[in-house]
Parts: sequence; C-alpha cells; structure tokens
Amino acid sequence: MRINHAGGMVSYSEQKQVDRPAEFKIDRSRFVMSAVVEKESGGELRPKMRHRWLNNKQAELKAIMEEAPFNHIEPAEGDVGFIGCGIGYSFLKEAEQIYGKKLPILKLSTLPLPEQKVLAFVQGLKKVVIFEEVEPVVERLIKQICFEHKVSLDILGRESYLPKEGELTANLVMTAIESALADKPYPVLPQGKYIPARTRTQCSGCSHRGLLIAMKEVVQKNGGVVTGDIGCHDAGTFEPMKLQATIYCMGSSIPMAYGIKAAGFDKPVYALIGDSTFFHNGLTGLASAIYNRADITVVIAYNSTTAMTGFQPHPGSPNNLNDLINPMEPGAVAAAMGAKVFRCNPYNVEETVKVIAEATAEKGVKVVIAEALCYLKFGRGGQISYTPRQVKVDAEICNGCGICVRTFGCPAIILADGKATIEESGCNGCGVCVYVCKRGAMK
Repeated sequence: MRINHAGGMVSYSEQKQVDRPAEFKIDRSRFVMSAVVEKESGGELRPKMRHRWLNNKQAELKAIMEEAPFNHIEPAEGDVGFIGCGIGYSFLKEAEQIYGKKLPILKLSTLPLPEQKVLAFVQGLKKVVIFEEVEPVVERLIKQICFEHKVSLDILGRESYLPKEGELTANLVMTAIESALADKPYPVLPQGKYIPARTRTQCSGCSHRGLLIAMKEVVQKNGGVVTGDIGCHDAGTFEPMKLQATIYCMGSSIPMAYGIKAAGFDKPVYALIGDSTFFHNGLTGLASAIYNRADITVVIAYNSTTAMTGFQPHPGSPNNLNDLINPMEPGAVAAAMGAKVFRCNPYNVEETVKVIAEATAEKGVKVVIAEALCYLKFGRGGQISYTPRQVKVDAEICNGCGICVRTFGCPAIILADGKATIEESGCNGCGVCVYVCKRGAMK
C-alpha cells in the first residue's frame, strides 16, 4: 500500500533504437512442454531435460546477482546489521536521515540471493534484522545460507522478531532498529484508541452511486445477496452503503453468485461487476453460469472505461489507445452467450429499481446493463449521461433523518445544524439525491 500511494520523479536515458527486424525462432523443445522424448538427450523426457536446464541456469543467475547493482553493501560501524528488501530498504534510509548516522545495511533486490555478498555482510556481526514484505522469504533463505556455511549469528525478521501481520512502516522499522541495538525484543505495542477513518466512496456525480442505491432498495425488499467485484463500485461494500457481501478477486462475483445459488440459497442472488472487469475476467464465469443454468442476476456497471486505476481503455471503450474503434457492447456479448439482457440508466434510480426487479423475477441468467459514462473521465469533455440540475434543500421539509448522508453517502452532502446541506462546490448536479430523499426536501 505504501508503494501504491507513493510518487516521485523518474529520470531515464535516451531510448535505444533496435535495428534488427522482429523474428520468432521456432524451438519446440523450449516452448512446447509436452512429455515427449528428446533424441538429443538420449531419449530423456523433455520436461526432465528442461528442468535440468533451469537448475543449471540458477548457478549462472547466482553469479550474475553477485555483480548486479541492485544488491549492495553499505558498511558502517557496529555489530548489528540491517537488511532491507524493497520498501524495507527505503525505510532504513529514512531512519538514517532521522538518526543522523550511518547503519550497516545490505540492500537485497533479487532472487536468487547473492550468496557471497550475504556472507561478506554478516561477517563479524552478532545480529542481523531483515525488513521484507510480508512473509519471511528472505529471512529463511539467509538462515539457510548461514547454516550451510556454519556462520553463527542471530537472524531476526518476520518469522522470529517483527510483527508477522501488517505492512512495514517507518515507525515499525525505527522501533525495530532501536530495540535491536539495545538488545531488547521488539516491544508489544499497546492497543490504541479507535479513530474513525474516511471511508472509500465514489466521486460526486458518479453513476455507480445511483446503481448501488437502486440495488440496495431491491435487495432490502427481497432479502437477496449481492456478490461484489473489483472497481469503483466496490466502495459500496463499506459504510454507508454496505451492499456487496463479498469481494474476492477480479471476476469472482459471477461464479460466487452461482455458487451461493447452487448451494440451495432460496433468495435472489446478484453479481455486481464493472465493464472492464467483465471483459478482463468475467466472461468465463458468465459462460459457466449460463451453461449450468444458474438462476442469478448479473449487473454490469458499464461506464466505458477502467476508472478505478487510471482510465485505461478496454474492449467496451470507444478507443484502444491508438485508434477510435467500435466498442464491444457488453449487453450484446451477454445476449450472444444466451443471457436475457435488460438495460437502464443508473442516474434514473426509479427506472433502475424497476429494471432490476423485473430481471430478478425472470428465471435463468439475467444481465442488467447499467450504462452511463464515467463522469470523472468523460465529464471533462462535456460528455455526461444526465441532465445537470441545481439541487437545493428545503430546510422546512428536511427533518435531519440523515438518509442522504448515512445511507446514500454523496460527499457533496453534509449534515449541519441537524439539516442536510449541499456543498455546491462539490456537487456535480446529477440529481440522484432527489430520489433518495423520500420526504421531498431535495428539489
């Protein structure tokens, strides 16, 4: 997570032009791993021969890694050394800046490990602390190296010293450094007070919020279950929406929905999946569900982009980075596979509720295409899937019930002095909140 949220300037050298033409050399011995006999190896089976080739490569790789610039020793005084892998090394360098002194550090970035470099580093140390994410892989490899070369010292890390769970932080690394230098165990930190955190949510004006509130209204009436998937809409799992019951891995929503239903669950089951995920890894699950005559409703949030990770195009987008194209429409694909397809605009919540309820009543695999352009991406160019409107709160009608905040969760709506208030600077005028307010205070 720390790396995911980090940023920085990257400098690069001039790109080299490759003059040779592209070619592919046919080498079935390398690229076809069937259990066939290799004449050149005296009739040995190919997988065994290639396995030997890989083992021999390990010796070559070890020699390369000894000289690789990605592994290096930073000498300093002291008999306690520190090994940093990935972001663990970054935290060690941060600790040096804070302490204002140099630490004995070995930076490791490759597998196989540079065995000789490891042995050179631990020479003369009585203790070494290894910072890696998250399992003690490098720690165990270094223990093995030291055991095989009869080197005796304390090797500490995720397995025997640091917390086994959770990611590395600067505070964790600094606490470990101080404890190791003082020859003390890593302290058991007291449980802190719970501090409420901001929950994940969609942008103001996002079409997914209208879809989520519509699905929630249907599910609350029929007692159904919604299996979720990866995407901006997965924020509906958390407060305040609390709709999806599962998020496992990309494309899992459809087979999990089918599995719940196949196990005998007698209420409706819905799979909520984005268009990008649908094309990436949802087609196989849908094909299996249709083939096995599942009775589920698949809802595809079709916003024409991969909004969650940077607006990358996908087969349902109007371009493929290089050219404008005719997108593959997910509803047409689902219909061709044998599903009954329904359509709605999620900004029209009343329509969306009706369509999802109609789809639920049908037997078999139903696919609801909730189509509306991603506001954050397409709105910049004036392409939006709703008619913008300025919404006001009638304070005389508003009773401060908080449904618009505690259930709907639009970031442009707050409660102030017991009344709902719309922050105009954050409102994009989608008007979905007008439907959500059953008292009619939003107009």
